[in-house]
Amino acid sequence: MAALVTAVRAQLVESGSAQVAVDDLRVPVDVWRRAARRAGRELNRPVATVAGHGFVHAVLSDWPATDEERRVQAAALRRAVHAAAAVHQADV
Repeated sequence: MAALVTAVRAQLVESGSAQVAVDDLRVPVDVWRRAARRAGRELNRPVATVAGHGFVHAVLSDWPATDEERRVQAAALRRAVHAAAAVHQADV
């Protein structure tokens, strides 16, 4: 489970969240969720997990907590807006 905790922790640090399709899991959902909560404890950050619609998610519930995390979040939001605008323009 240590490798799973490390992988989930890396995703949490990078983007504030981690997710995987249930069909892609190599462990039961409850084990993945337990690993995500352990990763949060290792980061000393609160983590919420949820499973549904074929996916399991973990989020740092205090994200963004730093200026760097706010920059990462803002950049992700800009990318999402640009992608949505491009799709909308293609539909017009």
